[in-house]
Amino acid sequence: MIGQTISHYTILEKLGEGGMGVVYKAHDTKLDRFVALKFLPHGILVSEEDKARFLQEARAASAVMHPNVCVIYDIAEHEGQQFIVMEFVDGKTLRHIIPVQKIQDAITYAIQIGDALHEAHSKGVVHRDIKTDNIMVNTKNQVKVMDFGLAKLKGSLKLTKTSSTVGTLAYMAPEQIQGAEVDARSDIFSFGVVLFEMLTGRLPFRGEHEAAMMYSILNEEPAPLQKYLPDVSPELVHIVITALEKDPNDRYQSAADMVRDLRRVQKKTSRVVRPQPTEAMKAGIETPPIPAEPSVVAPKRRLPRVVWVAVATVALIIIAVSLYLLFRPLEMTTPSPAMKLSRLTATGNVNNVVISPDQRFIVYSQREKGKQSLWMRQIATASTIQILPPAEVFYQGLTLSKDGNYLYYVVYQVGSPRSSLYKVPLLGGTSRKLLDDVQSAISLSPDEKQFAFRRYYPKSGEFALMVANEDGSADRILATHKADKWFYGKPSWSPDGETIVCALGDHTGGFHYTPMAVRVKDGSEKRVTSQRWQDMIGVDWLDDGSGLVVCGLEKGSTDNQLWLVQATDGSVRRITNDLTSYSSLSLAQGSRTLSAIQSQSRSSLWIVPRADATKAVQITTGKEEGFQSITFTPDGRILYTNYSGGNGDICICDADGSNQKQLTTEPSNEFQPAVSPDCRTVYFVSDRSGVPNIWRMQIDGSKPQQLTFGGEDYFPEASVDGKWLYFSSWDTGPFLAMKLPVEGGEPTTVFAKGASYGPTPSPDGKLLAFLFADDQRLGKPQILIIPSAGGDVVNTLEFPITAQDFSTFQWTPDGRGISYVDDREGISNIWEIPLSGGEPRKLTDFKSDYIFSHAWSPDGKQLAVARGQRTSDAVLMSNFR
Repeated sequence: MIGQTISHYTILEKLGEGGMGVVYKAHDTKLDRFVALKFLPHGILVSEEDKARFLQEARAASAVMHPNVCVIYDIAEHEGQQFIVMEFVDGKTLRHIIPVQKIQDAITYAIQIGDALHEAHSKGVVHRDIKTDNIMVNTKNQVKVMDFGLAKLKGSLKLTKTSSTVGTLAYMAPEQIQGAEVDARSDIFSFGVVLFEMLTGRLPFRGEHEAAMMYSILNEEPAPLQKYLPDVSPELVHIVITALEKDPNDRYQSAADMVRDLRRVQKKTSRVVRPQPTEAMKAGIETPPIPAEPSVVAPKRRLPRVVWVAVATVALIIIAVSLYLLFRPLEMTTPSPAMKLSRLTATGNVNNVVISPDQRFIVYSQREKGKQSLWMRQIATASTIQILPPAEVFYQGLTLSKDGNYLYYVVYQVGSPRSSLYKVPLLGGTSRKLLDDVQSAISLSPDEKQFAFRRYYPKSGEFALMVANEDGSADRILATHKADKWFYGKPSWSPDGETIVCALGDHTGGFHYTPMAVRVKDGSEKRVTSQRWQDMIGVDWLDDGSGLVVCGLEKGSTDNQLWLVQATDGSVRRITNDLTSYSSLSLAQGSRTLSAIQSQSRSSLWIVPRADATKAVQITTGKEEGFQSITFTPDGRILYTNYSGGNGDICICDADGSNQKQLTTEPSNEFQPAVSPDCRTVYFVSDRSGVPNIWRMQIDGSKPQQLTFGGEDYFPEASVDGKWLYFSSWDTGPFLAMKLPVEGGEPTTVFAKGASYGPTPSPDGKLLAFLFADDQRLGKPQILIIPSAGGDVVNTLEFPITAQDFSTFQWTPDGRGISYVDDREGISNIWEIPLSGGEPRKLTDFKSDYIFSHAWSPDGKQLAVARGQRTSDAVLMSNFR
């Protein structure tokens, strides 16, 4: 078949063959990508049961959308022969890389395998053939669980008899061998075998033939891990033993429980490397113990006197050292001081912070009534000095010179298309512009003769890591990315001057961020760690070059935390693990103290009568409700996002707050709910597939289904007639307003002349409003209004500078205006901009707190509002390592 073109797939080479099919590498000529095609074996008699099982494999695998599961793209047929189109994984099977040399790497792989199994089991899919041959590690060190050919899909046709044994013998659970019913715990046993094999290079149960192997699995205990890894932690031993219990009731009851324990061990295990095997171990031979010396032997030679003297001397030294270690002063074992967190500001409105190298002071920016200002605060005395007064600007990043005498700051003028870098003496003087189009805080080289920064080139779509001289001259590109990769956040120049690390966003293998080290000499790139974050808003070198501190968001979480990454092996350890979010990371000299912004939000739902805004009533008492958005259903209920469980979930309640019900239960984030006009379908954003995309489900939370597969998709809204779904999508350029036919089909662009967010149909369905922000209007977006079918702009509305969180705008019920959140008095309220022009007018009369989102009731008589507190202050963290 090599060289043939089947449909739009050109077959390039044969990848492998197994009992359930032959797999080929192919080129998808339509989408210009490599794929894998799996056919039933050619030239042999294929039964109807084989065909059914082949299709069941596709159904089982396609039911599991997870970054660590091989993606199924399609099921097709050619000349009566069915085939599965799946993701092409460029890498090696675990079989070819075991034993994994670093225990930390083995645990990292195991966590990914466990996450994939948890996702499969949550969808009712039991793999039944987990083994090292069915697990691949790609070139980016990402695990992919393959071959669902024997998977059991809940509710599907039973294709094997109860008494049949399914799987590969050495990895089978006892209940599989005995022909009993299997469930997720059978996969956990096989997972335990794989983990044991990754750690030791050997199977836990051994037999020279099938009968012996079966006897070993059913009756013998696995070989102890300590036999092959003398320094293995007791916690890791416990995990393996629990996974390999004979009785399913004694094993881990879910893959999530096993992963949780593995993560705990991961935090403690960073530099443990397996001992080099002896020749006997390499050959698989048990090393016999050294026999005791018999009491009757041939006469020995008498040792010379000098030898006895030497032996006695060594013995005395050993005794002396032992006594010293036993009775040495207690000061020698004093533990390192505990980590300490101190609050440096209490205004609740701090945006950026940087700490001086000598830890004497911080410089920070704060926001108030639509303006920002710069301040310096002495840490010891708490005295504060204003550096720059309030202005209509956005401070992008702050950097201090090593002597603490100069501040470098990046600033956007509201409405300006350019961001600029300035330098100002801290003890008084005039700011001096150094360079335009600097789009991140800078990082100075060790000799302070150059600095690194980020820049985006809109015309080419390139995200560049840049270097310039300290005075702003001779700026040059060091490295660039475009399309599905991009540099992000502030770069950090290494203490030895050889590399610059910057966060790299990447859609390859699932949306993620990771720190990327770029060589200053030639621009070559190298990943620092295999760890992936859902977001990464800061990275900074330790000043001894031993590692990095990362400010990043773990998948399934909603708060950015701080992490320590070792430069030598890429191992990762948590620094913080709390219910607040961190940003604006800055390290002092000595790498034991840092400053950061610590943010926290609280929100609950309120109902505001339009006739009398003073009679607003709180209807829920939760702490984190309605952050992303809220919406009324056509029958008068309220859909909202709840983050109280640590991740976003879609919930519903009556308009008085009663009958609250959670509709989603995935460990991922679900947010921005919208509802169909017939009140039967809820559309929402979910990152359960690894990327934020649009999904739908029934109003009771059943039958979730992924609808979009773009780079990132947000802000779903149903058309008034229910036939279309509007949303914003980001792939290789700016966010674009899109629409998708609800009954199936490809999405099309509604507006492509600049970044457009949150397309929302008017109450009569004739118009479409969306937020527009091009490169010429940075920090001051507009509302553009076009016909709902697409076309030229028919109206443009300007937001005032005091408007907050522009994306939460709504049409007013009469369709004559746009409502939005405004902070002009230092307090959030809902205001309205008339479409006919004129000044905005105030609709609510709250005297405190922040509004996160709002929605109008179907009859237009009430507003639902998510409001609460949002604070962000500078903190000092000492002894974090």
